[in-house]
Amino acid sequence: MKAVGLNPPDWYLRDGYKMLPPEWQPQVPFPIILGTDISGVIVEARPDVF
Repeated sequence: MKAVGLNPPDWYLRDGYKMLPPEWQPQVPFPIILGTDISGVIVEARPDVF
């Protein structure tokens, strides 16, 4: 991995979606890993992947 990004949805999740009404707040199992936007270089892949 060369970089990772945090976006507004990550911030909202970290804050517990407090800006949403309680009935709209998703139930999220904690601990949770934020920053799922990543970049990198694929060095090798199986032939059946692409």
